[in-house]
Amino acid sequence: MLLTAAALTACETGGGPELRPSSSSPAQRPAIVYAAVGASETLGVGAKDPLRDAWPQVFYRTALPRSANFYDFGIPGATVASALTDEAPEALSVEPTLVTVWLNVNDLIAGVTATAYEGELDQLVHALRRGGAARVMLANTPWLDRLPVYLGCHAGTPPSGVDCPPALAATSPAELNADVDAYNSAIAQVAQREGSTRSRSSRAWPAFRFPVGLMESPSTRCENGFGSP
Repeated sequence: MLLTAAALTACETGGGPELRPSSSSPAQRPAIVYAAVGASETLGVGAKDPLRDAWPQVFYRTALPRSANFYDFGIPGATVASALTDEAPEALSVEPTLVTVWLNVNDLIAGVTATAYEGELDQLVHALRRGGAARVMLANTPWLDRLPVYLGCHAGTPPSGVDCPPALAATSPAELNADVDAYNSAIAQVAQREGSTRSRSSRAWPAFRFPVGLMESPSTRCENGFGSP
């Protein structure tokens, strides 16, 4: 594929940024500018060859035309709140026409309520859509109750080198599944609200969800137990 796929991260801290896309001549821009926003899984942490096997790389390489440009803004440990400050401004600076967002597991582990998560995700997606100029794809929260790290932490026998989040270790499988359901409901609500703007302009792209199974082929699944650290 044409263009170097670079892992770009922002180091800004402090108050919330004013998320405004820059402007440039459409004639100077490729047909698709793809920006991946997320955490460790978006960078391919745990994959044998992250630069090739991270799921955004696979998506870019197999699903997009050769003329597309790709930027990976994933930051390990990112939450939706941190992405608003550390990833969104950089993503907007490349004026994307396609954005994928996989941010949920770190929020869940940190104890962010589904209501707070929905509000922050809504803000992030609204900014990334650039007034309808970009299509935003949202990943569902994967099921976590059978993953090795959760099972080990919940049983009090975590895998070597893993620092179990106390809240996660104390959460029963049923409670964890209920949290995942609540998060996915929040994601659906955000996608529905942002997608509804498409009817107002034939040129506006909607936001919509895609199943996590899309990113769980053997070649792209992370090997760290969580799959989304």
